[in-house]
Amino acid sequence: MTSSDKRVAATLKNWLTSIDQHLKFADLDEDEYQAKRNWPPHQRPNPELLKLARKRVVTLAKKMESEVKAGNSSFSKSLELMRVLANMVGRESGERFIPLIETDESIAEAAKKGQTRHPERRDFVTRQELIRLVVSDSIRFMSWGRDWHELPEVICRLDGRPNEEITRRILKANRDVIEKEAMGGH
Repeated sequence: MTSSDKRVAATLKNWLTSIDQHLKFADLDEDEYQAKRNWPPHQRPNPELLKLARKRVVTLAKKMESEVKAGNSSFSKSLELMRVLANMVGRESGERFIPLIETDESIAEAAKKGQTRHPERRDFVTRQELIRLVVSDSIRFMSWGRDWHELPEVICRLDGRPNEEITRRILKANRDVIEKEAMGGH
């Protein structure tokens, strides 16, 4: 099993764990649901969507398992590239997603690598990954014509991004690079 295979398998396992937890939360009223976790802003997923998402993740996990057994090392790499592309291109709505739930396994894996969680998020994200996401988001939005002052509000609404205050700090620290890249690297 390649390192890509292991990462994708871990991601799929985390997705299934998160979906199963959300299915357990489906019967809770809104206040009880919000009290369960420090959720990022999102539209609460309904049980039908959760069941469909679970079915699709199981199907993808089975497909990945068969590809790994067949020796297809490019399948997992392709899935990782699609995930990166989805994050770079963005989604129509930054609030329509199923928040991932931090698992003991993800915490242990992060600790083994010497990484820490970002304090604003309940699920595991490295600081470097968070900075990379915010910088790439800002370059994309500026190249689409957004003004600098609009970036923090727009970016913090995306899945897995920090709050507005932290986003502002990341933008300020990386402004020269962002502006240069948004203008085509000139």
